[in-house]
Order: sequence, then structure tokens, then C-alpha cells
Amino acid sequence: MIARFALLLLPLLAVARDVRLLRLEGPENPPPRLFLLGTEAEGELDLPLLSPSTRRLTIGEGALELRLLKAKPAPREPLPADAPLVRIPAGKDDLLLILLSGPGSLGFRAEVVSVPPTAGAEGALLWFNLQPRPLHVRLGEAAVTVIPPGASRATLPPVAPGAPFAARLDLGSGPEGSEVRPFLRATWVRAPRGRLLSFVVADPDRAAPRILSVPDSDEPAPVAPPPPKFPATGRR
Repeated sequence: MIARFALLLLPLLAVARDVRLLRLEGPENPPPRLFLLGTEAEGELDLPLLSPSTRRLTIGEGALELRLLKAKPAPREPLPADAPLVRIPAGKDDLLLILLSGPGSLGFRAEVVSVPPTAGAEGALLWFNLQPRPLHVRLGEAAVTVIPPGASRATLPPVAPGAPFAARLDLGSGPEGSEVRPFLRATWVRAPRGRLLSFVVADPDRAAPRILSVPDSDEPAPVAPPPPKFPATGRR
């Protein structure tokens, strides 16, 4: 009897996951939101620039395919042939769909990453290597962290919050990335709180990739205030 009761509870204990959007690139005039359509989940998410969407789409724990659309299609309306298809793997939680410039009428392509809330301490940098070469990261005097293509790692600057540190990034090349070539040398400052999400993406216009970084936050990107209004002077 107890075993039968436990089996009945299994569907109720299925793990639900959340999906957010993060627009890093895209067309000059993107839509304000996108509609995500799947066989088991659908919903409309906002599309701020360089900030995760404030809305989330809840999906099940299994593998899932989602189409990215400008709006919810009408019943029996055919989907655009070039609508981006995103494959969500099973077993990954806290999902972000990273939107980058892409072909088609929508102007986006998507990469799926997982951003666990427990990954990295306050002030950490979370790296997502979305280009085809190994990324070597060294912050200050810390050991080198090697991030394979398609992987992510958390690194913590070995300095106090608000203090500067040297950042050294290299790219692996040659067979299996055995050769290392300089990519970036800079001085950064450790954030006093929160985490910084850093995405290393291929640049179609040059050999070196680009780094796009955003704070890990549910808050929308700040909107520029309207220009001040001055009192009329009486002149026309």
C-alpha cells in the first residue's frame, strides 16, 4: 500500500525548471518580447538588452524543443520556416537562452546555458565559453582556469571587493588546444556584490572572439530618463 502511494506521488514530484531570455546581440530594431512555443510549454517573455528577462517560462524536467517567434501563432497557422529552434537538454536547471545575432527574419540565434544560483561567491565571474577554442583565464595571482568550448566555470578574483586585479585571458589553438595565444590583458575591479556573467562568443568579423558581460540579476536594464522639460520662454 505504501509503495503504491509513493508511485502515485511520482508525477507530482516532477521537477519544474525555469527559462529566461538574455539578449546580448541581435537586430537593430528587435521586438519588445518573444513567444516561446514548445510541445509541452509556451509563453511570452520580455526582451531587455543586456539583462535577463523579468518573466520566466516554466518547463518540465525532460528534454524539450522550443521555437522562438515574434508572437503567438493563431490556431493551425504555419510557423515561419526560419524560426530558431532551441533544444533544451534534460537535467539542466536555471536556464538562460542567450540570444545572439543570427540569420532569418527574426535575426537571432540562441545558445542554452545553465546559471545555478549557488555557482560562485559574491564578486565572482561566471564564464561561458560559447566559441570553439579553449579559454584560459587567470585573475590576479590565482591559478589558471581552463574552460573548454561549450563549458562554464566560476572564477573569484583573489582580492578584496572593490580592489583592482590583473586579468589575463588566452586562447588555446593547435591540436586539442595545446598551444596558447594571448587574447586579452586588462585591469579590472572586483564587484562588491553579486556575480558577473561573462560570455565569450565568436565574432564573424575578426579572428578573436568577443566578451559580453552582464550582472546576474532579475531586474530589468535601467531605462534612460526622458529629457528635462524647460519652461516656455514666450518666444516662438
